[in-house]
Amino acid sequence: MNARSRKFAGTYKMCAILRFLGFFLTAAGGVPSIVGRSIRSWGVNVEIGCEFVTVAVLAFQALWYPVVLPVDEDEDSTSR
Repeated sequence: MNARSRKFAGTYKMCAILRFLGFFLTAAGGVPSIVGRSIRSWGVNVEIGCEFVTVAVLAFQALWYPVVLPVDEDEDSTSR
């Protein structure tokens, strides 16, 4: 929906960016080439890959598209 309207809506921009950074750092902990061999390393699976793509697209849209401006209910009802 954001791509069609060319507006970012649904969450705060900062929330989308922080979610991406948090997910990236958490997922990086499961990659042995980044953290080395660990007993707690769970590896990276398809589910994490799909979630990474989803979170990355949301963060990209948050950075690329302008926000939707709030509309007063008075203005909304008079424009009909």
